[in-house]
Amino acid sequence: MNPTAEKSWTIGSILNWTQQYFSRCDLPQARLDAELIIAHSLGLKRVDLYVQHDMPVRLEERAIIRELVKARADDRVPVAYLLGRKEFYGLSFQVDSNVLIPRPETEALVDVCIEKLKTFESPTEQTIRMLDIGTGSGAIAIAVAKHIEDVEILAADISPEALEIAARNAEEHGVVDRIEFVIADMFTDPPDLGTFQVVVSNPPYIDPSEKGELAPEIQKHEPALALFAPSAGEACIEALMTNTKHLVHDGGFLAFEVQPPVRARAWADRVSTQNGFTDAQPVFDISGEARGVVARFHRESPEG
Repeated sequence: MNPTAEKSWTIGSILNWTQQYFSRCDLPQARLDAELIIAHSLGLKRVDLYVQHDMPVRLEERAIIRELVKARADDRVPVAYLLGRKEFYGLSFQVDSNVLIPRPETEALVDVCIEKLKTFESPTEQTIRMLDIGTGSGAIAIAVAKHIEDVEILAADISPEALEIAARNAEEHGVVDRIEFVIADMFTDPPDLGTFQVVVSNPPYIDPSEKGELAPEIQKHEPALALFAPSAGEACIEALMTNTKHLVHDGGFLAFEVQPPVRARAWADRVSTQNGFTDAQPVFDISGEARGVVARFHRESPEG
């Protein structure tokens, strides 16, 4: 069956055909992918596909759908890149292959940042600051900015293309005046940016030797720079713990994502052995898996 062939194609029939085709191609979320692609192509919401399931689809619209279906099935392009958008923390973000696709499990880091930043809120004149290392699309920084108004956020990334997307997202969500975007390699040559009550990062943490085990969507399309780290995936996290000690405010927090679940608990133990870090705890995502680590940092006293 060909959804561009001359016959009476409706939204419902194209949706069913696409789901079946995706299923034959072993795509794990065949129905959802079909809904997202068709709704996007027709300028509709997903619910409209069912409300208007009998509505005929024009030839030119079917051609658009066909191209996206082909890219998804044949090239395994992630749906987020095909649509140019991804939902995260209740917000819609622009994305392309220059940035990692924001994932639901990373929302746990946003929860941690909001919780810890609120502990510093007071009637004093103290400036509350947060640093997002490897900001990518800006998802973490922007989500925090949308929920806490009185915080200065600096978002750093080594990729100018990623920062351009992050800045567009910040403008779209009305927080561009509260986030400063900086191009910097925070893992190997971090600049002096002052201190922050919260430093957060979703760093590269995948062992390059595990690339073949990843889904083709990740292998072929997401930026390797944001995924893989030397030393069996540990180099960037090790650098994060070392290089951020001069960036974390006394009594402030470092939070970062790691591979679940054993490595998160192992990293929490390792962070606890680092000079200055205390109270290291795993961060759990919505499914209850340990997805990251949060730890408090205390500077040594002059007498110590």
